[in-house]
Amino acid sequence: MNDSADINLASERLRIALSELVKNLEPILDRVARLEAAVEEGRQFSEDRSRLAQDLDASQANLAIVTAREAKISQLASKTRAELDSAIQDIQALLGKSDGAETGNGAGTDNGDM
Repeated sequence: MNDSADINLASERLRIALSELVKNLEPILDRVARLEAAVEEGRQFSEDRSRLAQDLDASQANLAIVTAREAKISQLASKTRAELDSAIQDIQALLGKSDGAETGNGAGTDNGDM
């Protein structure tokens, strides 16, 4: 063989070897791409989990605030109810005394509300 034929033969062998290398690398590159996608998905899940944990913490803090406000409002409502009941009793007592005085004058309890 001559140098030109040897070079051509070596060139052909190199081309075949590179073609085989590319063919053998394609599944590996596909797997690497899938693994990179899985890593990215895992990173996104981790970020979502972190964000959700922060949202949960904020919600729990808000719930504590709302619960405290609700307890305070309930306490104020109880006090207000007691004060209103006392005022109603006082008014009824005054009206009862007033009705008794009016009954003695013949006025009765008819105040024209009908």
